[in-house]
Amino acid sequence: MVSSHCKWYKKWGGVSPNYIVDFAAGSFTNQTTRPNEMWQTDFTYFKIIGWGWYYLGTVLDDFSRKILAWKLYANMGADDVKDLLDNGIIDYFHHPALSHM
Repeated sequence: MVSSHCKWYKKWGGVSPNYIVDFAAGSFTNQTTRPNEMWQTDFTYFKIIGWGWYYLGTVLDDFSRKILAWKLYANMGADDVKDLLDNGIIDYFHHPALSHM
């Protein structure tokens, strides 16, 4: 077991593959050129001791990198993602009817 691990470790140049840094490309192929051309969502989860897991959902404008909406959730389901996007549309455009398009 130790021998095979050493061979594997040597194969990776003494670096565990779990810790290899993979850099992103210098730029995306299809870059955004104006605000609202593309939005991104992200859910980050973290554990609060004594409370459990919580999920921070964000909506970002790809061009400006501005956070358009965010919300803290106790769960992370499809309805939570829809709720976050609806809130982003309502908050950004100030028009509740747009969230039902």
